[in-house]
Amino acid sequence: MGEKAGNNTISIGSNAAFNILRVGVTLAVPLVLFPYVSRTLGPGGLGAAEFAESVVAYFVTIASLGVPIYGKLACARVRQQPEALRKTVCELLYISLALEAVAYGALLVTVLAAPGLSRYRTLLLLNSVTVLAAAPRLEWLHFALERFRYTALRAIACKLVAAVLIFAMVHSPDHVARYTAINVLTQAASAALDCFLARPYLRFYPLKALQLRRHVGPILAFVASAVAVSINSNTDIVMLNLLAGEVTTGHYTFAAKVKSILVSLMVAGLDAALPRLALLHRQGEDGAFRALLRQVGVFTFTAGWAAAVYFTVFARETALVLGGEAYAPAGAMVVALMAGMPVLAVNFVLGVGVLQSIGRERQYARTMLITCLVNAAANAVLIPALQGVGAALATLLAEVGNMALYYHFGKDYLGATFAKSRLAALAAVCVAAGAVCWWLKPLVLPGRPLWQMVACLAVYAAAVVPLALAVSGELRQLAGDALGSLLGRNNHPLEQ
Repeated sequence: MGEKAGNNTISIGSNAAFNILRVGVTLAVPLVLFPYVSRTLGPGGLGAAEFAESVVAYFVTIASLGVPIYGKLACARVRQQPEALRKTVCELLYISLALEAVAYGALLVTVLAAPGLSRYRTLLLLNSVTVLAAAPRLEWLHFALERFRYTALRAIACKLVAAVLIFAMVHSPDHVARYTAINVLTQAASAALDCFLARPYLRFYPLKALQLRRHVGPILAFVASAVAVSINSNTDIVMLNLLAGEVTTGHYTFAAKVKSILVSLMVAGLDAALPRLALLHRQGEDGAFRALLRQVGVFTFTAGWAAAVYFTVFARETALVLGGEAYAPAGAMVVALMAGMPVLAVNFVLGVGVLQSIGRERQYARTMLITCLVNAAANAVLIPALQGVGAALATLLAEVGNMALYYHFGKDYLGATFAKSRLAALAAVCVAAGAVCWWLKPLVLPGRPLWQMVACLAVYAAAVVPLALAVSGELRQLAGDALGSLLGRNNHPLEQ
């Protein structure tokens, strides 16, 4: 069942499939390139490149400052009103350009005035192009228009071009500037393509015809949320380093990165539905809103349970495959962090799917800020006794508190949207399939963790996918939409 946008039907299933593809490619290509880049540039060259990119990233954050998250919601709500959409795009672009000017000026002063940065000046100036590309990077508009096929194809093309250029032009530690230039120019090309395809929606109005101030409150709420998320994600690492030492911190960081990759894939489908949810709420179509929320919510919930169970069973093998024997102790931390995946799935549905889409940005931000305090207090209590596992359990406690607050702020809009018995059945499917893999693990290719994981993943997927589809009509609908898109049966009118 595709929802309507204008007079045409756009498949939510295909949107989710393309967005998952985009996220997967964005995560996979750097992982594939990393062994070549790290060996070619060496620790010094790679460190210099990463340092320059990290410094400039602070100024990119200033240049965007909440607009990418808020923009896709604001534009989605008015996308069926052409004039209102053009004005909204113009208002957000003016705000972005002003922030960009401030950020770029501050970056230039920092680069030219800080003596410690003089040896990195070339790399910093190359990376500064990403600050200039922040405003014209209109991915938020294409998200609002549900152009997920375009964003996926653009991501694939840019990542592949960058990979080919790196293999062709980066051959020694002296090529750090080339490596940086390739990454920066592909990002700039992506922003230029965004602008080119957004031409029908780009019209510049005099300031007196616009209402810039109406965006300030929501943008600041998203900024506060982003700051809270950053503090939350770094609190564990900082406190762990202070209380347990660098080695334990390294193991925990490794486990946290595994979880971060899985979370990005888990929420890609929900992210693809967010513009439609915002539009349906704006139009007062409560029934359609709840139906779509239920559809993507069930998918996110199932993905969270499926990832949690599989990587709990293969936590040690994951550490061995990705990090080697030195990271084997991270397996216990992976298990503890995986316990929070189903909770995180619910949090994204409640926080992003409900609060953000219905315009309750302030409650969303307030919840994230409270979670920071809970996380810090739990870390202080649990890390001294349990070290890395304690940090993971503190994260779980914070996420449970987060879930309670999200439910409190959104319960009036949820009603009976989700059938609890069906969600329990989906969780049971994942657990049962995980038990089969646990039994098979010592029998399948022992001593070869990578191939053991691949073989058992095939068994796990063969069990979970058909059973989950049998249990959930929402999942069958999403799968049908995605398959129809692959076979060319679904329209994508907003990409024209």
